[in-house]
Order: sequence, then C-alpha cells, then structure tokens
Amino acid sequence: MEETPYPCVSNKHKLIFIHIPKTAGTSFVNSLGIAHSSSFHNHPEAVRKFAGYRRWNGFLKVTFVRNPLTRFVSAWLYNISQGEKGIGLKGIRKDAHRIGLDFPAFVEYAEMRWPFENDGLHFRPQSRWLTYKDGSQVEYDFVGRYERLESDVNTVWKLLGLDGISLPHARKSRSVYSDHMSYYNKHTEKVVRRLYAKDFELAGYL
Repeated sequence: MEETPYPCVSNKHKLIFIHIPKTAGTSFVNSLGIAHSSSFHNHPEAVRKFAGYRRWNGFLKVTFVRNPLTRFVSAWLYNISQGEKGIGLKGIRKDAHRIGLDFPAFVEYAEMRWPFENDGLHFRPQSRWLTYKDGSQVEYDFVGRYERLESDVNTVWKLLGLDGISLPHARKSRSVYSDHMSYYNKHTEKVVRRLYAKDFELAGYL
C-alpha cells in the first residue's frame, strides 16, 4: 500500500486526488492501494502548494462529487450513528444528542451553524473543494459522481493506464438516492437546496 505523506498526491500513479467528504473517496483511494490519511480533505490550494508546479500541472487531478441532498442526509446519519466520538465534529454530535435532534430539527440547526467553518467537516459545502479562495474553479481533469461511482472509478483507472475494478460501495450507491430522499419534506428540501445552492450549480445537480 502506497503511503502518501500529505494529501493524496500519488507519485506511483501520477495522481492528485482531492477528497470531498461523504463522496466515497475512501473507497476510491483504497481501490488504488493508497493509505487513507486524515489530511486528504485539505483545500485544493494547500494541496497545490504541497504538490508543487510540476506535479500539480502534470499529474491527473481528480475529485468526486455527490448530490447535495443525499450527501447532507448521509452526513447526518453518519454523525448521529457515531454519537459523540470523532474529531472535529464533537460540537455537532453533542448538540444533536443533547437536544435530541431529528432530521427536520437538524436542518433548522444547520441553518444556524452554517457554513460549519469550525466543525462539521462532512457538512461543509462541496464548493469549498471545487474553487480556489479567489472564487475561481479548480482545473480538475476528471470530476466523478457518487451516483455512477463504479463506472467513473473505472474511467479514472483507464486514464491512469490500469485495468478496471469492481467496487462493493458502488453497488450500494445505486439504491441510496431514494432512501435518503425519503427523509425530506418540502420545507427541509427547500432549506438544504438554498444552503447548498452553489454546490448544485458547480457540481451540475440543477
């Protein structure tokens, strides 16, 4: 397994992977035999600085995105199931368990905590990883989608000159959309759409 000392800059595969939380990025790097690191969620600007000009402009730059509605539910389910464990999410988890937040109540809570700058990594907008600090878009070579995870991972493998792969996580992703959408009512969907409006635009989920 390849160890990467910082974000996923793989010299072996000539790959730079920017990991947006809750988009199956761990499954992707595991498929390539790359050790996962907590620093994989770094901002592209920090990754660009670490990689240097030659690698940033010469390696294949990849990320994966996800429908903001299902990503929000996935993040909520994950953090509720984790209780008060974990790093960087303790405030949200403690509040959720102390107040007893169900999903509609958590959506209202999210409005107050938006945009989760101090904690709530999994709830931060995907636009954080799709743009530089000046607002310009990151020049990715390939942006995959969680909703077609297996086919898009295979596309990346082919771009890297590798054979295809089957991901167990990918088969699960096919049925998750309807399950996650069942948590919404008209009001909560409207709120989350408003909070993540930029994600819908940049990631093409209009």
